[in-house]
Amino acid sequence: MKKEVIIVRANDATAAKLYELVKHINDATSIRAYQSVDNECVVFPNDEDDKSFVESLLTERGFEFRVEEALD
Repeated sequence: MKKEVIIVRANDATAAKLYELVKHINDATSIRAYQSVDNECVVFPNDEDDKSFVESLLTERGFEFRVEEALD
């Protein structure tokens, strides 16, 4: 799998829920996710299964996200 990151965007009303989800992902999985101060977070899936899992979580919770190629 080529290295990809998932960039998630929240609004002011959903930022707290996004940050809770980031904490849950970090605590419960080997996937790393990092939040920023501008209502965004970056998720680093380990493989295609992780990527699908995170995408389904985000879609089910109504978050906007995009997948980008990671920089080396």
